[in-house]
Amino acid sequence: MPGAAAAMKKGQGMTVMNRMMALVFVLAIGFGVATERASAQEPSAEHLALGAQLSEILNTNEAFDTVVRALRSDVVRLAVSGNPDKAEAINAAGDEVAAEIRSEGASLRAEVARIYATSYTEEELSELIAFYSSGVGAKFLTQRQVVDRSILEATIVWGDLMSERIVTLMREKLAAEGIEF
Repeated sequence: MPGAAAAMKKGQGMTVMNRMMALVFVLAIGFGVATERASAQEPSAEHLALGAQLSEILNTNEAFDTVVRALRSDVVRLAVSGNPDKAEAINAAGDEVAAEIRSEGASLRAEVARIYATSYTEEELSELIAFYSSGVGAKFLTQRQVVDRSILEATIVWGDLMSERIVTLMREKLAAEGIEF
């Protein structure tokens, strides 16, 4: 879509790219995709089924749908900004395109299942499925966003405190060297 990319104003294209990068981050970090392959061979159908089952439990489809909704919103907003009198038609077209893209998500879901299957053995996938299907695993999944948000907030507060401390310590050390900071 070179034409669409060229039509995007500076800064608006980054929103779309940032959302795509966020999906990659979510898949790589949030869902713990391993970087080493568990097997050099292509996984069996059973192995792929376990990868798909783990993906379903981890609700990766939600991440895909979130990205599609966000991308649709960004592109519709951009199109409406240049054609405000056509907002209704643009929104309808955006809905149709988003539905079409969602239907193509099966290939991405299959790839995620393959990634899990090549990153973990069948036994490991079975153990992960058992864990996330257990009471504590299910609680972990439902509480994860709240816990992650709390950890992020604590990290920001800690970082602010450390920032002040680093500046103070640097000033002291530099002052001892006769450098004003």
